[in-house]
Amino acid sequence: MANKCGVLRTQIYNWRRLEEKGREIISKEYKNPRVQYYDIITWARALIEKLAPIVNKARECRMEDEGSALHMVALAARFMTLDAKDCVFFGTPPKKCEVSTPTKTYLHNIDHYCKKILGRKCTWLLGVKEPYTLTAAVNDLDASFHSLMERVEKQVEEIEDVSDKCTSIRGDEALKEACKAWDEETEKWRKNRKYAEVDYEELSGMVVDKKAEFRVGSAGGHKAHIDLEKGTLEYYDDDMPVNYLMSKLMEDIGLKCEYHDEGVSCKGVNRENVKEVARRLAAATSMDFRLNCDYLGREPPGLPKCDPLHPWSNVDREYRAVSWKLTQKLLEEFT
Repeated sequence: MANKCGVLRTQIYNWRRLEEKGREIISKEYKNPRVQYYDIITWARALIEKLAPIVNKARECRMEDEGSALHMVALAARFMTLDAKDCVFFGTPPKKCEVSTPTKTYLHNIDHYCKKILGRKCTWLLGVKEPYTLTAAVNDLDASFHSLMERVEKQVEEIEDVSDKCTSIRGDEALKEACKAWDEETEKWRKNRKYAEVDYEELSGMVVDKKAEFRVGSAGGHKAHIDLEKGTLEYYDDDMPVNYLMSKLMEDIGLKCEYHDEGVSCKGVNRENVKEVARRLAAATSMDFRLNCDYLGREPPGLPKCDPLHPWSNVDREYRAVSWKLTQKLLEEFT
């Protein structure tokens, strides 16, 4: 399974050509306004198409603000095409065609994110030039696209491929090794048919400085965070039996954990045990399927084999038997 953040490198390739096209539309002398409108609409649509995959991948790769800002660029481009069509209908030249309130609103939103990300606005004419025309908006949108894509490009250059599912930006070496260990463990579980494919396809790990985030299932919030500075593990799930077992797995290696209806909180993570902590996170993926499968006494087609816990070498049979009895009790209470 390809590294999801690495895909960004190919998606942002050649973005400068699109940015240059925007500048060309502004600087070129058009004899026929309809030709300029056609170029604006074509450019805006290309912008929307280009940004669609980048926005989601940027967010997945811990560039939430950049992804949100580029989403605003796409929305502004969408309303700009509607403005252009209206102006064509009324026969107003682009230099005299005032843009709509939604277009201005999304450009203001872009500036909001630019101030947060870059410490400055991305637009130049918004709020300065009145009336605010379509050509001014194209100029500002192109400038915003340029600034934000440069930012994403720089961030992508810093992304290091640690393993198939793991990426890093200035990541701590211990956490990078931990992510690799988790990745290797997930492959073992998959080969032994312990995962539902829908969950496996969403697995990814991202290390930034001394923090790591693991996506451990197909549900959007099914994640785990490790903070090496604070020495904490936060696992997010609303399945109580799973949370119980995950807390026991972590306590078995010396962490102090509490499980609750929103997940598991553990303390005691350090450079010496973080690799094993990450490795054990592999158990979380599809555990709800495996638990329900065992509880029902049958193996649904297309789902993982019935087995809630992998036979960890340092967890003896008696402990697993006790854990399973308690889990069955919890299942009776919560199902």
